Amino acid sequence: MEHTERYEYKRILNEPSGVDDRFRFADFLTRRWCAVSEIDVIDEELRNTAYKRFLKAIKIKRLVKYSIIKQYFGIRSLSVPNRRRVIELAFALMLDASEAESYLKDGLRDTGFIFSDHEEFLAMYCLDRHLPISEWQSMVKVFERHIDDDTVIQKRSNTAELKNLYERIAMKPQEEFLSEMLKQVGMFKGYSKTALNTLIDLKERLFEIRREDAKKMLELKLSETGYKKWIAEHPKKGESDSSSIMRYLRYDKMRKNPDVSTELRNVLLTDYWIAYSSKDKNKDLLEELYGVEKEKLPGLRKRIAIKNDALGMNIRLMTDKYLSDLLRIAVLSEKEIRLRSAVSRLEAMDMNAQLPSEYRYLLENEKPVKVFEALKLLNGSLDDLAGRRHVIGRNDLLPLIHYVVMKTEPNRDFFISYSNQLLLKCDMPLINEGYALDRLLINSFGAEDYYYFAEILEMLE
Repeated sequence: MEHTERYEYKRILNEPSGVDDRFRFADFLTRRWCAVSEIDVIDEELRNTAYKRFLKAIKIKRLVKYSIIKQYFGIRSLSVPNRRRVIELAFALMLDASEAESYLKDGLRDTGFIFSDHEEFLAMYCLDRHLPISEWQSMVKVFERHIDDDTVIQKRSNTAELKNLYERIAMKPQEEFLSEMLKQVGMFKGYSKTALNTLIDLKERLFEIRREDAKKMLELKLSETGYKKWIAEHPKKGESDSSSIMRYLRYDKMRKNPDVSTELRNVLLTDYWIAYSSKDKNKDLLEELYGVEKEKLPGLRKRIAIKNDALGMNIRLMTDKYLSDLLRIAVLSEKEIRLRSAVSRLEAMDMNAQLPSEYRYLLENEKPVKVFEALKLLNGSLDDLAGRRHVIGRNDLLPLIHYVVMKTEPNRDFFISYSNQLLLKCDMPLINEGYALDRLLINSFGAEDYYYFAEILEMLE
């Protein structure tokens, strides 16, 4: 039976908070363009006023359809621009880099400019110098044409070095700025290594905790069998715990009257494989985090999507493929860089010429093709990659942080401080109870009890 505190938390969890988190970007734009405070209520009239002011300020009229911009303001419908579109809008509004970054961090609640992404590095320079978007696109193409097959893309974190580089060359003319960038071309890996390392560290910590818990349960359940007595009577020099446990279970299964029932053996084997398996699978992480088997995850995601609509939330659950793409961001980014470099160089060639042999390795079809045919194939590959190249965000990290905190030091204040420590390191917005996910996780720490993320999802009925 649910006790009072759990019942109260569940009740609050399933009541609208009064703040629709899905409108976070629309509200940000409206407040920005109407100078409305955080406590003022935003209505349709305010949204329309902000939208009209926004249109007047835009210098590139055909960048986005007006009907889509209306949706950015939450008028009649709702749409949230992606990261690249926000940067393009910054050019259209002639914002400087600092203002543009506020649109990323405060509007999208995304990470700030990624210094190791050559496009964003150049965007900061062009925005600060109020250069047109065409100049930015041109500088990106020049940079990409100078990346060759011998360029080694570095895998280490070098944000601090690139920040120092930017500060040193920010006032240089365009040619000199590009020249200085190209001297450090290998540093521009296209993603945040700090965010990736944080994700990997949290993933490894989750599996470490999961193994530790499984070993404890295995030890407890084995104490109810004849395992310790049998091992004492049948010792094997230098044998590991994992080997002795498996040896005992195999022996016991062959006995005429087994000590371990079939049901208990299945439970022991499940704990055994969790405790001693050397392979960490993404599906196991998601099952541990969300409390459901992989086959039931689509159903859970559908149910949470319905709750998002009903409660004005924006809770997103990772899929196996999405998590895999996040963890493979280094491989995907380098592939994209190589493809874009090849496209930039091929665009400067005669379209009807035969494709030079050094480019054929990039094509799945090994047959000789003309340059224009190769460009079509490579751009198609880039489109496919675009759907897999995700920026690691705070909503990806926070449930993992919450899990680790719950298993190590289940305390509200510690969760907030530990989360902020990692978010600050990744240049992401800090914990804010005004955000739906943050609010759910913070309030999961009660006076008498606390709730795992899987339990929170279960209570969202």
